[in-house]
Amino acid sequence: MDSDFLVLPSTEPSSLTVPCAIRIKAPENVTRVPTHIILLIDVSESMIDDHKLANVKRCAASILNFLNDSDTVSLITFGETAEVHLKQVPADQVHKDTIRGRIESLQVNGCTNLSAGLGLVQQVCEESTQKSGLLLLTDGHANRGVSDPATLHNIVSMIHERTPNLSIHCVGYGNDHNAELLQGIAQSVQGSYNIVNSIEDTAFAFGETLGGLMSCAFQNVTVSVPKDSIIHGPFVTRQSDTQTIIHIGDVYSGTKPLVLVDIPRSLFNHSSTPLVTITGTVLSSFTTSILHPIPHDVTTRQQDVELTRLRYTCTEILHAIKRINHHDSIGIQSIKERLDRFAEACAEPFLDDHPVTKLLRSEIGEMRHMLRQAEMGAMDQATTVRATQHMASIALGRGFSSPVTRQTRHTSHPLGLRRMVSRSITPEPEEENPQVVEDTQFAFQNTLQTQFASLMRDQT
Repeated sequence: MDSDFLVLPSTEPSSLTVPCAIRIKAPENVTRVPTHIILLIDVSESMIDDHKLANVKRCAASILNFLNDSDTVSLITFGETAEVHLKQVPADQVHKDTIRGRIESLQVNGCTNLSAGLGLVQQVCEESTQKSGLLLLTDGHANRGVSDPATLHNIVSMIHERTPNLSIHCVGYGNDHNAELLQGIAQSVQGSYNIVNSIEDTAFAFGETLGGLMSCAFQNVTVSVPKDSIIHGPFVTRQSDTQTIIHIGDVYSGTKPLVLVDIPRSLFNHSSTPLVTITGTVLSSFTTSILHPIPHDVTTRQQDVELTRLRYTCTEILHAIKRINHHDSIGIQSIKERLDRFAEACAEPFLDDHPVTKLLRSEIGEMRHMLRQAEMGAMDQATTVRATQHMASIALGRGFSSPVTRQTRHTSHPLGLRRMVSRSITPEPEEENPQVVEDTQFAFQNTLQTQFASLMRDQT
């Protein structure tokens, strides 16, 4: 694990803090580690609508094409009740037909008892030393068992604490799922949150998640900074007597996650201990790596630093749009002005040719569309869900959402496949530009994620 500790130019030299950026750098190529895939699938009755469960089963079975003899699969379903169908079954040639058959035999079963399904996750993780990834897919709201979001968050946090080699990835199918819950889960464990509206994008989400797990270079990465530092971004933190520990989670090969933090100015000249400590587990060897990067001043513009700041600005504007009251004309005007400033910053030529720049520029048209809806009274369900997912994925730098548009059913397809015709997310939302949607879905992916996501989408 390598890193940079950048001391950034300050716009307020008299400030008591110094803006800094800690860049964690993962190697391009890492040794593929054995992976434990845990499928936690909603089989409530609503999953029969639009052939959702049939589509999910097909995509889940396709994962087997990318697994080898050292990988394992667990399968849990939750509906009226929850059940473990498979527990750490080897994905070798002897067992692949068994796994595929069990997936194909799944049937819908009553309501949505998510807490019961989560309660079985620990059971399938017992004695597993592999890198584990939980793929939670649901299309609705928890309406059996524990349904309180705060309690469900606590359950997920306990699972994460007890299983340090587990990462959690949420997939919401359609527009009726509990977006606030999945956003909260993803952000609390530094996982991912995707929205899917078609079989192709379900496969894309599964492939992206699998590619991330298989190319994970470091897990349980944390960055420790002085206690009185100001942390930017959606990170979970905890405090010790002298430090704030920032939880980064998994770092995939070829990626360079960035932490923006303002550190007290007084410590730069008087601290006898390292200002920053980076800790993580190296998955190829399961050893602990500890770094104490040395701060160095930078005077040139840093593209990834500026884009990270813009990502956080974007999510702040999305949050404001979601919460605005349509009677609040002053508030709406303030958001419009912030959005104009954001658009101007994104248009900087310095940011050209970066996939995240394309994503942020495309988001401008999306946010203007959302704000128009808010002005007229309220955003519709699809737009609200999409805004929630974008707040998570843009802030975390993980995940994507299917383009939400008019849908034309291809009834000749045996699964009633719905092809998506993308509504524009350019500054003029009425014009169609499917290529922009396609490009922005790859904004946060490394090479293996892109390959797996594309291959799985093609297979379906």
